Amino acid sequence: MIMDSLLIAILSYLILFKWYIQCQDDSSLISSATVETQYLTFNMAQYGMNGGVFSSPNFPNYYPQDTILFYQFIASSDYRVQIEIDFFQIRGVTPQCTHDYLDVFINVTDFNIVYNTMNDQLLHRYCGRNTPPLLVSYTNLLLLGFFTEDTQTERGFNGTFRFISAQPYKNNLIREPCDYIFNSSISKRGEFFSSTYPGTYLPWQFCNYSFIGLPGERIHIRFRDLMLFKTPNQQHCPVDLIKLYDNTVNPLELQRFLSNFHQTNIIDYQTVSEQNDQRHIADLCGTYTMPLDIYSTNNRLLLYFITTHYGELTDDEQAQLNDISRPLRKGFYAEYEFLSTLTKLNFISKNKSNQYLLGTECDQTIKSFGQGYGNNERN
Repeated sequence: MIMDSLLIAILSYLILFKWYIQCQDDSSLISSATVETQYLTFNMAQYGMNGGVFSSPNFPNYYPQDTILFYQFIASSDYRVQIEIDFFQIRGVTPQCTHDYLDVFINVTDFNIVYNTMNDQLLHRYCGRNTPPLLVSYTNLLLLGFFTEDTQTERGFNGTFRFISAQPYKNNLIREPCDYIFNSSISKRGEFFSSTYPGTYLPWQFCNYSFIGLPGERIHIRFRDLMLFKTPNQQHCPVDLIKLYDNTVNPLELQRFLSNFHQTNIIDYQTVSEQNDQRHIADLCGTYTMPLDIYSTNNRLLLYFITTHYGELTDDEQAQLNDISRPLRKGFYAEYEFLSTLTKLNFISKNKSNQYLLGTECDQTIKSFGQGYGNNERN
């Protein structure tokens, strides 16, 4: 009887405790649902091209609890929004950000659509001391969403915004969102960059940059800046990359690559062998010592810029980087020129033991067959 009474008491306690927890959770949901959503608008018509400053409520003092605040940045149709966060301190731990956080949206065409499909439009969620990198909107709109709980808070954030011309991103653009053609008959030299450079690039992009020269010309690409996401110590490029081809025709190797890229688990992904297509120059990701030069063999060159999900570094991987504040998704900036004065490569084919190294101006490998002699020619 004593045991039965004890079991009944314990069971009753557990039921009451579960009911208490549920009530606490329900009240939390009700209080969250009743938090007033606020909006701040920063319009280019009001602030001008030079923009201004913005911050979390009460900054530099602690921000309030139970906050839902959206920052709406609006440029004119031929401009974009650029944002730089100077100070960032929000309660939470990346990447979960289960307490307070700042949501960033840079590919916005309509604020109302974003509010209804926020997770689909989200670039990234930031919290803790994980300061957002430089941001450039893909359209003329940019949205930040600041969310806080009803518990302890921190100092928050502040930053600056300004409005920049969208024209440089439209030069040589033939089809939205990011198909470009650079034709020697129109311009012999110029520059090109990722679609939100120098801000963080968008995930899930497939952009192509085609270079078409006149007969007898070769294309020279010089990368001045290149920062694509890559986890330390990886040899291949499983997340984001640039693929370079010595042609402007879509090779079968690329189609096989894209199929493998989207269908295979990222961890198990292996790149298709470069031997499957002799026109494949290189894959680029991570960072490089600048400048980085690439040369075409003939008068055509194709560059693909491919991005997938917004990958994260683990704490151990982040610790391997010398500069933890270095942006991992800045994209790229490069210059191009069509040249008829570069070294002609016909001298290489005269000797079967010589092989031209794709992407270089005139480097070659020379295979030895034992003792012998020869000479190198250069036109």
